[in-house]
Amino acid sequence: MPKFSLSNGGTTYQLDIAGKVLDANGDAIGKWVTNKDNQIAITQDDGTKDKVDVHWKFNEDNQFCLLDNHHNEVFNFCTVDNNRPKCELRDAILKVKPTSNKPFQFNIRGDWDLNEQHQLEFICDGVKSTLDGILSDKKSRFIYRVRDKKNSRINYRLGFAGKWEQEVAEEGIPRLKFLYQKEGDALGVFNMPDDGKLIIENGANQFRYVYDRDNKTFGVTLLGFLKINDKLEITYTIDKQSSRRGAELVAKTTLALQAAFIGNQFDGDLGLVILKNDNTTGNYKMTVTGDYTGVVGETNVMVGFRFSQRRKGRLITRTFGIGGAFEWKNGLVTYTFEVGDRVVELEVDVDIKLKNGGDLNSKFSFVGEDGQIRTISFLFGITF
Repeated sequence: MPKFSLSNGGTTYQLDIAGKVLDANGDAIGKWVTNKDNQIAITQDDGTKDKVDVHWKFNEDNQFCLLDNHHNEVFNFCTVDNNRPKCELRDAILKVKPTSNKPFQFNIRGDWDLNEQHQLEFICDGVKSTLDGILSDKKSRFIYRVRDKKNSRINYRLGFAGKWEQEVAEEGIPRLKFLYQKEGDALGVFNMPDDGKLIIENGANQFRYVYDRDNKTFGVTLLGFLKINDKLEITYTIDKQSSRRGAELVAKTTLALQAAFIGNQFDGDLGLVILKNDNTTGNYKMTVTGDYTGVVGETNVMVGFRFSQRRKGRLITRTFGIGGAFEWKNGLVTYTFEVGDRVVELEVDVDIKLKNGGDLNSKFSFVGEDGQIRTISFLFGITF
């Protein structure tokens, strides 16, 4: 069994990666583990106890290492022949199994952060490790995947339990953060880097956080339910995700954004721009996959949009009206939005068909510039 040496107060200890303390002959004389201060705590069979100050670090190759109190490397758990260490998280505590097929395990406590390069950082007793991996998951979970750069057989899935939250930055850009559970009731925060983007995935209409690296795109698909109303208020409810044992990994959360319509015609997918906090339009665009249709609203006929999502194996289709009002001007019908001050011209006998006359109180009718009442009889393939 591979072992390493540590000295403390003139005493040198031999420890193996199965958790045993050995004498000069290699016989077991006690056990070791880590304590809450990340020291190695030794208990000999005769009751003698000792604590050794050490440091822990992932090196530049993503290999987990033990350092002495002077920051010199004592042992690299990833360079032992035919050995595969295992690292995982629970309540942001790093749980290390020096040998994946052995029961011995010890805990390391520290602070976690995500830098602007989407690299996970671990700060343990003043020693910072930068793990060079990828943030990637298809079920809303914050899972950081790390691979040993010298041995591809060794890899870790570092998962944090918590919830997603969203805010709109000053420029009208939606920003995400992940609040993760720490030991006790404490929470940590991962602020998603500025070069990451929140998008609506083409075709699936699922929210997805994405970022580019080495000419590839990575990210987290946020499984949930998209809703849009006639004021172009977007709400997206992220589904709760649990482990096989029932532990909550991702809490149910609703994200909210205010959008405005972009484009010059009702054709193809729905193009939206996110409004800033002062209700002016920014430059951040999102697209919903679907098609346009006519829809009868509470007070009038509206331009509608229809989109679908697959939920638990079922295809769910939703239709909403885009709030606004019709007007006859210069021989054209225009549609003016209540949100975003956009005006779109509809071509008569193509996008829309009208007939003269009608009931002014009818939701199908409006008054033209000549004072005449006109009634909508056809809109985007639907006859009313």
